[in-house]
Amino acid sequence: MGNAFTIKGVLFIRFKNLTGHDPYPHQIATFEALSRGESVILRAPTGSVKSEAVSN
Repeated sequence: MGNAFTIKGVLFIRFKNLTGHDPYPHQIATFEALSRGESVILRAPTGSVKSEAVSN
């Protein structure tokens, strides 16, 4: 579990550095699932910065 926390922390810092804001809840859920090696289907409304959740 310590590894996932480290990965999540690095992702959050990188995300904030790239975007200038904290991740939204759907982005956090995406980061957490991907850090566990899970596949993800991200469904959120238009304009909810889905691309930033998976492309950065």
